[in-house]
Amino acid sequence: MVALAGTAVRLRSAGGAESVVLASYLMAAPDFAVTSTEPLPVLVPFGAASDAAGAGAGGGG
Repeated sequence: MVALAGTAVRLRSAGGAESVVLASYLMAAPDFAVTSTEPLPVLVPFGAASDAAGAGAGGGG
């Protein structure tokens, strides 16, 4: 990655060719990978944390 401007990502190949793609398109590509960094944290799907928190609450009266 050479530059990031809003949602546009400028990429440069090993051969020097440049291209600009949307960040969402890049991250959705099946062959996209983040390299040379620490592993990304595991995220809980939206709503799953609140569902799990209320699962054992009892809720009866």
